Amino acid sequence: MATAERQVTRPPVRIGRIAGRTVLYVALGVIAVVMIAPFAWMVLTSLKTPADIASSVPPCTPATASSSPSGTPC
Repeated sequence: MATAERQVTRPPVRIGRIAGRTVLYVALGVIAVVMIAPFAWMVLTSLKTPADIASSVPPCTPATASSSPSGTPC
């Protein structure tokens, strides 16, 4: 008797499924960065000297003077 070889077939890959998972992973990556960023900022600030912290301009401070009554845009 001759042995017949079996052909293994895979189900077709669906582009929508791949695109959906890619979007999901990108969104999860963005959320992870947003959640980890404050902790990274805290650690980096804790490693600075008080003079370095006082000399750096916070991102909420405007570069030019304005006549707004609130003082800071944050």
